[in-house]
Amino acid sequence: MISSHLNTAMILAAGFGTRLKPLTDKTPKALLKINNKTLLQLLIEKLIDEGITRIIVNAHYHADQIVKFLSENKFGISIDICQEENILGTGGAIKNAEKYLKSSKYFLVYNVDYFIVIC
Repeated sequence: MISSHLNTAMILAAGFGTRLKPLTDKTPKALLKINNKTLLQLLIEKLIDEGITRIIVNAHYHADQIVKFLSENKFGISIDICQEENILGTGGAIKNAEKYLKSSKYFLVYNVDYFIVIC
């Protein structure tokens, strides 16, 4: 369980998914599926299991699909979307989401394609 002082996470989901082409030609990497769940869903569920109650997701490439997915799938916690007009990279994405993060003393940052398989 994550520390009780840490309840906020940011998921970086704005990238182009270039290394996964052609899978990402029409779908953002965040919405690619493993066992019928998107990478974004798997990570959100993992973060919730660890005690995270607030998530910020950045979006750029096919952002409309990410916005739609999050509006159709309620996870029972606060999820904000921070859209990027231009791709900003990790540091730029965090700075761009500052208004969502400034109320949190601590927060986690995850890439959407980071997940752990436990055997």
